[in-house]
Amino acid sequence: MEPGANLNALREQLSEWLAGAEQEASIDSDGDMSFRINQTKPDFASGYRAWSTKYDITVSSEGKSEEQTDTACFSPDDDFSVGSPYCRVGRLASAQYQGTINASFFVLKNVEVHAIELKEGQLQIPKIGSNKISISSLTARKDDDGSFGVEYELSAYPGHIVSFEFSSEKPEDDASAWGRFEEEPTQTGTSWLWDVKPGQKIYLTFGEFEPLVDGVQASFSGEARPSEGSYESHEASDSSWSDDVPSSGNEEVDTILQAAAERMLELDWFEDSITNGGSIQKLALFLTGEPDEFTITARMGVADRQDELDEDELQETRSAIDTYFDLNDVKVQLSSQGYDWSGLAGIECEISLLEGENGGSRGFGGQGSDSGDGVTGYFEWHMFRGSVNIDDMEDEDERDAAEQAAVFVEQGDQEGALQALPALWFEYNMDNLDSSPDEFMPSSQQVYFEANYANPDHDIVLDYEDGTLIVTATIRFPMQVNPGVDEDEINDWLSENGGYAAGFLSANWSYNGDEGGHFVFREFADEEGYEESSSFETADFRSEALQIVRDTLASSNGVTVFIAEEAGQDLLDELVQELISDGALCVTVDAGQSMMDYVAPLLEVEDGHTAILNGVQNISEEVIDDFLRIVCDRVLVGTIGEGDAARSFETAIPQFNLVLVDHGSDDLNFGTLRMRQASQLVVTDDQVLTLDGSSDGASQDDDDGSAIPGEVEQYIRLNDDGTVSAVIVYTAIEDDSGNVVIRGAYYGYCGGGVNDGGYFVIDHENGDVRALEYSDIDELESDDPELARIYNSLMQEVWKLLSEDDGELKLSAEGENLMAEADDTECCMTSGFDGDALDEVSQLWHMTLHFES
Repeated sequence: MEPGANLNALREQLSEWLAGAEQEASIDSDGDMSFRINQTKPDFASGYRAWSTKYDITVSSEGKSEEQTDTACFSPDDDFSVGSPYCRVGRLASAQYQGTINASFFVLKNVEVHAIELKEGQLQIPKIGSNKISISSLTARKDDDGSFGVEYELSAYPGHIVSFEFSSEKPEDDASAWGRFEEEPTQTGTSWLWDVKPGQKIYLTFGEFEPLVDGVQASFSGEARPSEGSYESHEASDSSWSDDVPSSGNEEVDTILQAAAERMLELDWFEDSITNGGSIQKLALFLTGEPDEFTITARMGVADRQDELDEDELQETRSAIDTYFDLNDVKVQLSSQGYDWSGLAGIECEISLLEGENGGSRGFGGQGSDSGDGVTGYFEWHMFRGSVNIDDMEDEDERDAAEQAAVFVEQGDQEGALQALPALWFEYNMDNLDSSPDEFMPSSQQVYFEANYANPDHDIVLDYEDGTLIVTATIRFPMQVNPGVDEDEINDWLSENGGYAAGFLSANWSYNGDEGGHFVFREFADEEGYEESSSFETADFRSEALQIVRDTLASSNGVTVFIAEEAGQDLLDELVQELISDGALCVTVDAGQSMMDYVAPLLEVEDGHTAILNGVQNISEEVIDDFLRIVCDRVLVGTIGEGDAARSFETAIPQFNLVLVDHGSDDLNFGTLRMRQASQLVVTDDQVLTLDGSSDGASQDDDDGSAIPGEVEQYIRLNDDGTVSAVIVYTAIEDDSGNVVIRGAYYGYCGGGVNDGGYFVIDHENGDVRALEYSDIDELESDDPELARIYNSLMQEVWKLLSEDDGELKLSAEGENLMAEADDTECCMTSGFDGDALDEVSQLWHMTLHFES
């Protein structure tokens, strides 16, 4: 049947065909139920090279309901098969379910193959045969491994399905195409090609699917049973184990251990300790002995296994229990009941192999501590301002909780906001590292635990802006590392292999992005335990920290050092006193002071000399933006006069070195977080961190604090309502061979109510004309720090002209002055700005503004 034929008849025919599909339903070992429907191919399929479906599918069971939208693509001879989302029902012997599906079908209209010459930068855009879809941009970039990424953007219509694939070899004439459903009117992607070189032909295979029929619906119901090998029906149980478990004599202790056992039974990484096969179906934890000498026993029922656990597996199990107790505050809870972990005599394991319908067993056990081939090390994962769009949350309860948390945030109630959220779970997944960590730590370990704001090792701060929940978190936790590893080497390796990206903190949400983070090894565990470790208080570290700070201050002009609250009062006092003895000026910042009270003394400090601001937590958030101009640029800004006669000003101040001392505060203080991010050196409890400070920090390359080596050209365009349409800055740099390269930054309107920015490079001599993303500059931080500083300084110049208020992009005071000097209400630019030079690159950037030569 062709598109456009009798749709009602076709819809009725396909609905009947769909309703006759076979069903498969099962419950997996985690207690998640799903069903799949299978049917022979529809009659229309044979007439097309490919066909596709976009479907909404729901499943309901045991009072729970889940739904999802997905796409599936098929060749002419493929049978139809789609599956439902998972619905948590528990490890039941059986479960009744109901499901619905509402499907739309599409057929492949045509397939085109276009040959394109490969080069870095913008590629020639082929003309495709569709009158509804066009290629907006097409560029190629070379990666460090020699591969090429071909990046594209399509302009289409909402709800389209398109195949858009690149290959190094020409496809066969009868090549098929596979597409995915896109809800948005644009589609972007990257195809990676290996073993290709500039100048050779690459091939674009373009296929457009057109709608055939929508509204094909069917309902399903049936009974789901445990899938083969997951667990037997007689093993299904409720949340407790019916066998007798000895009591410790303390009901609170018994409750703590029961809750821990129920949660551990759900964790894959705990079951992974049974490395030679089998699955843990039952678990009970109990405590015997006295508070000064007690034993923890884990009684486990293991299914799908015939042989006993070996000693290595028993040791892994003990280690997993100890790690879980550490990460989830079970040790702290037991200590509150008088059972301090120092009184632990050992962890015993009682293993029962579950056999046959009667659950017959044979028991064996072992006793030992958590010592093994590895040693315990403590790590720190930090995420700065991860943004979560509340409206994008699919679960209504989670969305309501996030909205309630936002209300508490705006009221200044951090604790109330954190309590309002669903449980926050932290996961560190070794599989997400760029390569195997076996050189430094066992790759088999997985970390998963609930993050608790009351835990001193879990620092979680929430903010809220324009429908976006913003999460800043620092999570400290133990993992096993190989004996004898070097701390610097493991941190270098983690930095180079995506250590930060392997961690994730979430309440079942996804992030739109963040403003950076880190993952670092902090220290080895000592006999007293992590919480009581005092290694950072040693004289060795204090001496080392002081020497690093002194060396930095002695060799720099205009550098900023931030001494964090967590460094501890003793270290704070010693650093301040030693720097004062070196001749530094110390100014105390008291609560309620005006900014000039503590800034005025700084103006007397000469270039290269040091000033200390002691107590920066007292700086009002109302003046943080102005104060950061001093921190970052050594520029003083303010206002002279009142009312209509008021005029803003900014003036350069001496390039003194600045030490910011934070003593902490009870309330959330994003001002000190921003100061810390803008500093070049940060002293913490056991580290002196060197930061690039490039996001908004001062540069030390030129006398004026800018890393930009040439003149900066500026361009401003406003909308009719006075909001900003675009701000562009660039500088022309001549290299050693006389070649002129233009490097720039921009920010402005990108369509769809979105403002965004980025960077660009124009190097015609080497054929390099590109629009760059923020991530490209992040990569430059390690590959070419000098060039990264230039780009970051250019973006600083952009934001000197901008301010964003409630989502509206407006001019800053400096930007308004430039417009006033130009005596124009629409556009102004510096005398050297050349819009013609931006002709090609303006077709590549995000903004809707384009130049033509």
